[in-house]
Amino acid sequence: MAVWRAMTADDAAFAAELGLALYPLLPESVSSFAAKFAAAPEACRVAYAEDGARVGYCVALWAELGRPPQLDDAAYAPRMRACLHLHDLALAPSARGQGLVAQAVAHLRRVAGDLPLTLVAVNGSAPMWRRFGFVEVPGAAASYGADALYMRRDP
Repeated sequence: MAVWRAMTADDAAFAAELGLALYPLLPESVSSFAAKFAAAPEACRVAYAEDGARVGYCVALWAELGRPPQLDDAAYAPRMRACLHLHDLALAPSARGQGLVAQAVAHLRRVAGDLPLTLVAVNGSAPMWRRFGFVEVPGAAASYGADALYMRRDP
């Protein structure tokens, strides 16, 4: 059974590698993941299996409502703390179905406190995020692809 631990700067290369494998049309560099991790290290996590192998990651950062961070932005710095934005949650196929998404959302809710959570649903994932209380709201998600939806979950 996989579990979460705090992400460290050393996990940026793993996140970029797994992200590219799962989302080849939405590539993000190691330096972009490092900048986003630095923006909110308390919110970022890595999932690992019983054998110690990393099998997933969750990168969230402070952001403005309605303005998700751009992809592959190695210079990202939060302008304000209006929401905690779930930038990316990726799980290797071997780690799926173990409740890791629910655990990650619970962790992010604790970190966000009385601020909303936001995300951009890609690759048809909006129905899954709706199960976790996210609803579609207007927002700039165009850089994430034609089917991308900006979503929010209030505290």
